[in-house]
Amino acid sequence: MGSIIIIVLVLIAIIGGLVYFFVEFEEEEDEQLDGTSEAKQDSDEEEDTYAWAKEAGIREEPEEETSRLQKHDDHPGWLWDPDNEEWVPDPAHSDA
Repeated sequence: MGSIIIIVLVLIAIIGGLVYFFVEFEEEEDEQLDGTSEAKQDSDEEEDTYAWAKEAGIREEPEEETSRLQKHDDHPGWLWDPDNEEWVPDPAHSDA
């Protein structure tokens, strides 16, 4: 009888360890902060991550398409597009 109790306790400990490592309980941050002053501040004002640039008058310019294309010596006349993962013709290349 004593060995059965020990086996059951060991099995419960193993199952508890597996649950501890493999089961995650997610809680929303809003639910944790519900009713606190932090939750009210977060919901009232959205922080602008680029406010410093707007204040300084810095504008984000879009990159030229050719700047993201990569030239390789092994493939003359072609440029590699890493975004689309394909070769595109090089407009500056001439077949002279």
